[in-house]
Amino acid sequence: MIAAVPKLRLKVEANLVKRFLALFQQGFLLNVAAGLPLEEVLFLAGFSPGYLRTRVQTVFHNGGAVDDARKEYIGSGSVIALSAALPGLAGAIFRQGSPIASLRSRVDGGGRSTLFDEERTVTVRLKLFNSVAEDMGPALLARGILLEGANLRDFFETRCELLKPAILEAELDGAVMDAEAPFKDCSIRSEQVFLVLG
Repeated sequence: MIAAVPKLRLKVEANLVKRFLALFQQGFLLNVAAGLPLEEVLFLAGFSPGYLRTRVQTVFHNGGAVDDARKEYIGSGSVIALSAALPGLAGAIFRQGSPIASLRSRVDGGGRSTLFDEERTVTVRLKLFNSVAEDMGPALLARGILLEGANLRDFFETRCELLKPAILEAELDGAVMDAEAPFKDCSIRSEQVFLVLG
């Protein structure tokens, strides 16, 4: 029997939600159908075609730069990273559709070989950086994101002084808990946690 994923709901000062955006650098988890195009996964995550076209300049899949998310396919354990424009020459090289893309090292993201993944549902990690995290993070957190429990525990532990003033109320699976409970090592012990800021 698969254990239910606990739901941690935090009421946070509206102007302090940005303190939680660093969570997106570690990434959040998505359970999706195997073999989907990367673009479809991003739509399911809440990104609009217009946003992807105008605001996301750099896409990585399993460490390799992606020029066309419609032709890149995800598989179990895929790691996707989205960024606005990166600075300098690196930004120019890794930007989608870059005229100097030939300067990239030949790192294959590995996504093309996952079309025949035998699993029906796979878990992928989506990381957001710079203005993409700033733009999309608050809405994603309000809707809720699936995180690895260890990453969330580490996040609370390393940012305790920064986060404590931001949290007004906390509840775990509907049960009210002390607002400082997330900072105690024993409060979140599960492998995964569904985090909602509201």
